[in-house]
Parts: sequence; C-alpha cells; structure tokens
Amino acid sequence: MRGALMTGFAVALFALIASSLPAQPYTIARSFRSPIESYVGDTVELRYVVRTDLLIEPPESVPSVDWGRIDSVAVLPLGNEYEVRFVVTPFVPGTIALPRLRLGQVDVDGLSFVVNSVLDDDAQLAPAYGPLVLPGTRSAATIALIGAVVLVSVGAFVAGRGRERLTAVLARLRTGRPDRRLARELARLGRDQQRMSARDCYTELIRALQDYMSARLGFDCRSRTSTELAAFLPALASMCGAHPSVSAPLAEVLTAADGAKFAGRSIRPKARGVHVDACVGVLDGLESARRASKRRRSKSRSLDAHR
Repeated sequence: MRGALMTGFAVALFALIASSLPAQPYTIARSFRSPIESYVGDTVELRYVVRTDLLIEPPESVPSVDWGRIDSVAVLPLGNEYEVRFVVTPFVPGTIALPRLRLGQVDVDGLSFVVNSVLDDDAQLAPAYGPLVLPGTRSAATIALIGAVVLVSVGAFVAGRGRERLTAVLARLRTGRPDRRLARELARLGRDQQRMSARDCYTELIRALQDYMSARLGFDCRSRTSTELAAFLPALASMCGAHPSVSAPLAEVLTAADGAKFAGRSIRPKARGVHVDACVGVLDGLESARRASKRRRSKSRSLDAHR
C-alpha cells in the first residue's frame, strides 16, 4: 500500500513538472539548403521557415564557431512566418551543429547540416619525406631572372609615358569583361540546357547574372536572393543608362529560378530556352544603352574642353 502511494505521488509530481515547462515557442515549417551537397571549404546557404507567434529578429552579432565560420544571419518576415537564412563556411567534415542563437524573442537551437569530406572514407595520407632537390631548379632560376627583367622594364614603362595608355587599356578590359562573360555563359546554356536538369540550368544562369550585376552595380550580388536581385533591376538599368523596362524581363527569370531551385518545379527545356533568350535580349539592351551613354559623356566632355 505504501509503495503504491509513493508511485502515485511520483507520477503526479512528474506530471506537475512537465506541465510547468514552457512549450517550444516555434516550429520549423520548411528548410532548404544550397547547394544540396557540399564539401569542406564550400560556402553553404541554409534557409529555415520558422512558424511562431513571437518576434524574430537578426542577432546583434554572429558568434564564432570552432568548425568554421558563420558569414551572415538574416531574417525575412513571411506573413505569419519568418525565413531565417544562414550563410556558413565549414572547415571540417561530418554533421555540423549550428550554435544556439537568440533571434529577437526566440532562442533557435538544434539546427544542423552535413558536410562531405573531399577524401574517401578509406583514404590514407602518404608518409612524409625529407627535403628533396626539385628537378628543373636551374631552369626555374633562369625564368625568374627573365621575369625580374621584364618586371623592371614594365615598371619603367608604367612610370613613364606609357602609364596613361596602360591605364586606358586596363579600364577598357575591366568594363568589357562582365558582358562578355555573361554572353559566353548564356550561349553555353542555350546549347546545353536541354541536357541539364531544370535546377542545374537555373543555378548556373542565376550565378552568371549575379556576377554580371555585381560588376555593373559595384557591390557583391552573389549572396543575394532572387527577390533582392529583382529589387536591384531598376538600379541596374539606371547604371547602364537604360530605361527600367529594359531589365524588367529578368524578374520573370528570377521567379522561375526560385521555383526550379528550391521548390523542385519542373520547367520544360522550351521554357528554359525562352528565359535564356530573354537574358540575351536584356544584356544586349543594357550594354547598347551603356555604350550610348558613354559616347554621350565623351562628346559632352569634348565640347566642354573646346569652349
């Protein structure tokens, strides 16, 4: 009888303690990761859609971790939900646990991701050897001497009258590279997109657009989302001296890319080809406007110099 009373008392006490514990103030509704597979040293973007009635805000500071680094933490409101984005770079393989973070009124904990190793599981390191005499040492010394002479000659050229010419050539190369790189990527995707999955095609397309926009806008767009890139389209047109309608078709491409990359949407090759062609048209329009604007500025400076 006494044992039964003690057992009943213990059960009641446990129930009282359990009922007094606070319920988890949030739930993870959805999660995404880009890229799906990554290795040591790769930058990974982790997205968690958090459902809660409490306020979620970015942390005041990003904590240091012993497995790599956390590059950024962002919070985007989505109606009655929040999207929490982590950009991380791990330097060790295995299952990586994110640290407990205070995000506004919510402590987010228990999030993790897996990092693959660049080595096979059964790989073994080769034994260390002592100092060895490298073959071709004499040839390397000769090449180094020739290189030093060339550098001295180039330095004398740059310090003299050739400096202005070299500066002009480098400026032309810098301004010409972004559009040529994007044009090459678009031509390649136009040829190869039928053999690619929709996700791979749009991943490479968005990466090429991000590089182009970074060069033209003057800040890094490679970590920006499709929604953020769409908001930059009027500024991109303005920087090239074009009307905002010239860059507007890219908004549809960015929306389709999100669907293919994160929602698993199947987009037929014909529709992908239409989006690649749209990017080609936008690139031609922006670069034509940029060249025309550059000619106008040059003509204006020439007129001012003759006045």
